[in-house]
Amino acid sequence: MAIEAIGSISNNRPADHIARILADATFRLQRSVGRSAAGVKNVSPDIDPAGLAQFIKFDAQISRISAADSNVSNAVSFSQTQDGFLGQAQSALNRMGELSVLAQDPTKNSGDLAIYQQEFTQLQDHLSNIGNQTFNGMNLFSSSDLPIAGDSDGSSFSLGRVNLAASGPSGGVGDTFSGISISNPSAAATALDTVSTAIENLASLRAGVGANLQRLNVTAETNSVLSENLSAASSRLNDLDFANESTRLAGYKLAVQSSTANLARANSLPRSTINLLA
Repeated sequence: MAIEAIGSISNNRPADHIARILADATFRLQRSVGRSAAGVKNVSPDIDPAGLAQFIKFDAQISRISAADSNVSNAVSFSQTQDGFLGQAQSALNRMGELSVLAQDPTKNSGDLAIYQQEFTQLQDHLSNIGNQTFNGMNLFSSSDLPIAGDSDGSSFSLGRVNLAASGPSGGVGDTFSGISISNPSAAATALDTVSTAIENLASLRAGVGANLQRLNVTAETNSVLSENLSAASSRLNDLDFANESTRLAGYKLAVQSSTANLARANSLPRSTINLLA
């Protein structure tokens, strides 16, 4: 700054210069206080426009990943519920197979066969009931694949169908729901063949559920890794480094205090000139 004549009373250039420095220091102090209070760098969009724009996009993607995780978690619960009912179906089919063999014993009389048939029928009803079970109003055992929106872009993949009610050749156990009996040895032999096929189909259905769960678990892990990395990137863009900011804040405070004191001194220069005229 050029040296100004101290005898001028029409203007006070030193005071004007210091006032500008004080205004700038005050502005920086206020912004630093705002960042410290909010805990973020970009309390105003003019600080880092490009960084703020990238942060907004990352933040939105993280929110969408959270929604996708919710979808995947619900699908996991859906599949686990499927498997729980398939486990019950397995127990029922195993017992129906036993009864089919017992009913072929020539030493059993008609009364014994009637007792076996009664239990067999109850198990058939139980299997039929399992095939009609729902999860939040959705049929657990549908003939259609189940689409899952499992990522932040809404892209979906399909969980394989688990159609418990399909007929034997189609991969289900529907043939065992009704229409077969063990009321005599000949019928029991036919029933055993049907139950054996149903058990093989059930094994495939449970394996399919296992494959679905594996896909869901991998998807959840992928989303978790992506969300973690995006959160780290977002943090670097917008989270405040309190150690560095506290150092800057102390500097801004000193600058304001110093500028305020110097401005008071600069404003006293014209009074000194006036004293010369007294």
